[in-house]
Amino acid sequence: MLELRNIEKYYNPGGTINEMCLFDKFNLTVDKGEFVSVVGSNGSGKTSMLNILCGSIPVDGGQILMNGGRYYNQERIQEKSEDWTCLSESGNGNMPDNDDS
Repeated sequence: MLELRNIEKYYNPGGTINEMCLFDKFNLTVDKGEFVSVVGSNGSGKTSMLNILCGSIPVDGGQILMNGGRYYNQERIQEKSEDWTCLSESGNGNMPDNDDS
């Protein structure tokens, strides 16, 4: 199981005119064996959510739990873990080619 609890992510924090709140107390639970599609308009946070899961970008608040309560916070998510597999957005990354020839 994968669970995001009260995830907060801000870009350009500090009360400036450029501050943008991407996630404010965002929650998501994906049970083992469940298939999930993420749909949204450009700039809605789809890729940022995946990057948070992969540890590419830190969160400003909240918790990430995986595999029955194994806890990951923003410091520990930066650590490499053998039970996390992240796929590239493009077909040039970790995704296998589909050869229909």
